[in-house]
Amino acid sequence: MHCPVTGRRVQTLHKWNSIDLFCHRTAIRPRPTYASQRVSGSNRIMAQRWAIRRKMGDTLSDLFGEPYKPKGMRWRTFERYAERDAELAEREIGYLLRLVGLFERYG
Repeated sequence: MHCPVTGRRVQTLHKWNSIDLFCHRTAIRPRPTYASQRVSGSNRIMAQRWAIRRKMGDTLSDLFGEPYKPKGMRWRTFERYAERDAELAEREIGYLLRLVGLFERYG
């Protein structure tokens, strides 16, 4: 297929609200973004932590406590996921402390 806007050979054409034609995503200005690209700060870190918990199959814990090891998961795998979760928790705390510091400075 060819994009009717750019004339470029493409595999997929999309319909955007701002344009009447189906076109390739490079024809849109400003460039469209995915929802995950618009998430930042502690929300991104929390989303990553929830993704780790889903991978582990942990439906019992929350982000405040330690993750539970599901039955059947190898300890080595669990420890790797738990280590990454702890690393993300540290980053989240650091981000929130910097945010509080900014509020104190300008508030």
